[in-house]
Amino acid sequence: MKHGGRLEAVVPAREYRAGLPSWHHPTYDALLRQAIDVHQTGLTTSDSAAHMVGSEILVGLADQLLALWDGKPARGHGDTADVVGYAERTGTPVQVVWPQGATRGCLLPSRKRLAVVCCAAHPVSRHIGRREKRYSRAGRDALRRVHSAH
Repeated sequence: MKHGGRLEAVVPAREYRAGLPSWHHPTYDALLRQAIDVHQTGLTTSDSAAHMVGSEILVGLADQLLALWDGKPARGHGDTADVVGYAERTGTPVQVVWPQGATRGCLLPSRKRLAVVCCAAHPVSRHIGRREKRYSRAGRDALRRVHSAH
């Protein structure tokens, strides 16, 4: 954001924050305060289905997906492999980044901070109609709620 970027957040469920470790709450809260827009799915339970719906909204908002992914299959519904596959199926360009020597659980061997910035250059409305049919039913409903809020 120092370089003119903007932060938009997608919250997959009302219970999402409660499922985070308490030590992460200040960071989560600070990021939400910095967001110029916060998109809600309208779902309550923070589970893999809600996370996938949130990811569908994220992909719908983005012009390109930057995925920090080791290329391995999903370990559960809604994991990075599912999100990358969804983006590819819906025509969103994907760039996969995986630092050499990284492993799951520790992205950077030296434990340096890595910043990832995703920007959506166009409003959600450009995705209604053109790509809406590719969303799951829950994703379509959530995207319509996001669109009607704007």
